[in-house]
Amino acid sequence: MADPEAPTAGHDDVTGKDEITPDLTSPDSTQVEKATTKHPDFLTLDPNNHGYLTLDDVKHNKWLTSNFARCDVNHDGHLTQQEYANCK
Repeated sequence: MADPEAPTAGHDDVTGKDEITPDLTSPDSTQVEKATTKHPDFLTLDPNNHGYLTLDDVKHNKWLTSNFARCDVNHDGHLTQQEYANCK
């Protein structure tokens, strides 16, 4: 019988609660990192439907704002749907 007072691998000492640990043996284990960085759909970010994103379009998205220059591989100030899809 396991000691109920022994912390588990996903135990949070601050709150005293057990945290959910992802099953890294599952077929979706490669998706664990991607799931934690899920980004909005491109069309949601393109309110003007012009087919690309500008820094102004994504100013409310902290991650994309800080990674915009890296994602904009041709450095034209426009993030195409393909550039957005490739940016991780």
